Amino acid sequence: MGDGKKMPVKTKSKRDDNLYERRFKLALWLSQRKTATYNEIAEEFHISQSSVKTDLDALESTFRVPLERRRGKKGISISDDKWSFSKPHLLSKEQEYLLSLKEFIPEELHMQLDEIIRKYGNPAMIKQKEEEGSDEQTKQKQ
Repeated sequence: MGDGKKMPVKTKSKRDDNLYERRFKLALWLSQRKTATYNEIAEEFHISQSSVKTDLDALESTFRVPLERRRGKKGISISDDKWSFSKPHLLSKEQEYLLSLKEFIPEELHMQLDEIIRKYGNPAMIKQKEEEGSDEQTKQKQ
């Protein structure tokens, strides 16, 4: 890049917002329906079959939607009956980061941080931490 030209910087566009919003709506829609074909999704959201596939891939990775794909019928279903898309969850790394902040923030803020983690944390991680905490308390009593 010795010619003095700067590389363009990717900025968030209106298209990115629309894409995220569509995927969010798709996750909500699927959480209510539990099963759908690619055609039903394409018709409902006015998108192509390839966009359906891309959106479903994003739902699995970004929104952590537990999907089961049916190849022959070109459909999908929610693979976990207990799953619902009712609230956002922190990524495991984000939750660990917030927990690590406790040693750097005043003690009077610990309760607020715990509340954020309870409200938005990964339920499986919260349960695991609670179990670890109760195990530690049992060991200390002995």
